[in-house]
Amino acid sequence: MVSRMDRNIVKEILRECYPRNLAPNENFVMYVVKLLLLDPNWDITENVLTSRSNVQKLVYHIINQLESKDSVEMMTLKMQFYFMWSTENIDQVLLNHRSSLFRRLTLIRDEICSAIPPSKEAEMDKLKRLIVVYIVFLSGLGNPMKEEVFLEGLCALKSIMNDEEIKEFCEYPQEQKVMQLEELNRVVGGIRLFNRFCDKGGAGIPNLTEMFKEAVRVVKEEMSIALIKILGKVNTLTNVFEKYYALRKGKIYFLENVFPSHVDPEYVEQCKDMLIHFRQYELFVRRVMQCIDSLNEKVSDIEEELQAALDHIFKVVSSRLSVPVVIIFPLFNDLSNLWTGLQHQVILLSRYSQIVSNLENYSKLMDFNQTFFDDLLRTQTNDENRLRERTSVCLIPTSTIAIFIGGDDENGSDENIIDLDSIDYEYLGFCCWKLVETGGILFPGIPQIGVSYYNNKYYALSSAEAFACFSKKPDEYVNQVLNLARRKPQLIHFLGLHESLSAVSDIKRLVEEKHFFKKTETKGTQSQDRYMYPAGKTKNYKWNVWDLKRELLLLCNLTKCKTTSTQTVKSHSTNSIRTMTVTSREEDTQTHVDKYTNVPVPSNFIFGLRGRKDDKQFVIDLTRSVTKSE
Repeated sequence: MVSRMDRNIVKEILRECYPRNLAPNENFVMYVVKLLLLDPNWDITENVLTSRSNVQKLVYHIINQLESKDSVEMMTLKMQFYFMWSTENIDQVLLNHRSSLFRRLTLIRDEICSAIPPSKEAEMDKLKRLIVVYIVFLSGLGNPMKEEVFLEGLCALKSIMNDEEIKEFCEYPQEQKVMQLEELNRVVGGIRLFNRFCDKGGAGIPNLTEMFKEAVRVVKEEMSIALIKILGKVNTLTNVFEKYYALRKGKIYFLENVFPSHVDPEYVEQCKDMLIHFRQYELFVRRVMQCIDSLNEKVSDIEEELQAALDHIFKVVSSRLSVPVVIIFPLFNDLSNLWTGLQHQVILLSRYSQIVSNLENYSKLMDFNQTFFDDLLRTQTNDENRLRERTSVCLIPTSTIAIFIGGDDENGSDENIIDLDSIDYEYLGFCCWKLVETGGILFPGIPQIGVSYYNNKYYALSSAEAFACFSKKPDEYVNQVLNLARRKPQLIHFLGLHESLSAVSDIKRLVEEKHFFKKTETKGTQSQDRYMYPAGKTKNYKWNVWDLKRELLLLCNLTKCKTTSTQTVKSHSTNSIRTMTVTSREEDTQTHVDKYTNVPVPSNFIFGLRGRKDDKQFVIDLTRSVTKSE
């Protein structure tokens, strides 16, 4: 189930990928986010405010992985997501194929359904031609563009539908016409198939069983070649790690990294991820081969049912001159359905072949340096030879070996005897102890050496030392594997740890860290002098025990006393009080500047105010001119 927080994180990742020219698949990003959020150490909760910084760390961690082209972890997750998505939606392939076929025939079907009852022979022939072309294409029984195939389909149509029935067909509603075409497809297809197996027709109908068997042979050969290449790389990496992780014994057994000093530790970690990648690739190819084997068995069953249906039709037809429609049409329908099931198996085989081809693309970018590994190794071995060396006996089928689980019955019972081949081992049968001790290296377990039964689960170990260590603390090693899967999310679905991690998604620390304390020693030193301190008299030395008792009583009385203080006016004046002041400073303020213009002062004189008897007074302007200098 996708939560709102998961969707928001995915949206933020896609938004940050856009300026980096990254275009990851949204479903794949959601897949990675869900795996990483199984680790509670990211501290991401539904509270956005408190976990915002942690969300950003997660976002940039995923973006950095997507940007890194040589990230083996991300390539492994992409392969894992593609395979899971392809196999889970394998049934959708058939639906998509059927819907695609219907979509391509839409124009012909619409023309047939929209036809009116033909009144002329030419119109009738045209409608019959359309129906035959539609039926032959839909059933996949040849190419109707070939005259022989078309004529055979036309004869089959005329045998079950005359002109009057075709006119009635044209008057049906739209939905009923579509249903009628489906029924005609099955009946006409059944008639043509029966004629083919009776050697009386079947033009253009392929021999699907022979084609399928030949295709299975070719696909298996290609898968075997791919599997040989994968196992070569797996054996090389396993041999390198087995050689340079030496078994040591202290208080307990442990594995020590003894790689040469010139080997980069980061490349060693990358090789661990490459081993996980190729082991996963091997597992996926084997699963596809199992699916193809199941398809082959299903085709054999369909072939038997097809032959039985043909025999039954032959008996019904041969014993009568005419057979009622209600008897023969259902038989033709069953025959056509069986053939359609055979076609579906061919489509699925093609899809599985495509899946294996696409898986190879994820392994082409691996930095697998064969020369470097050959320099580290002188001899190589494989899983089978490794088992022979460990057991020191000839390899015998595991079906002849059984383990006994003790019970109340001393003689044992059939319920306590378990076949090793029937056991579903945890971690796909890889050694749990070495997986933890090496930090993620997948060594195959050897059931002939040891199988540990813990908490209703079986664990295959690869050596007697691994069996002894795991048996002492199985819960610790199981939790260590879960802790390792949190750091390497590609192991979660590969080893089937999703449910276990979901159960402990609220526990941050699954295993207590081991603290190694340094060993301490008690040491003493002796000086040359007899006494460490020079001799002298102690002024406060008291030899009388009563003096010591008297001091003790005084100290005891002091514990019952209370210290008080009184503040007076005079004593208050003795207290120093400090006041922080700030020195004054001058401040200037800039104001507007006054501006003015120096112009002459106006001056007028009125002539004739005194000494004249007439009214001839006039004003004389005495104002100095501006341009006149003084």
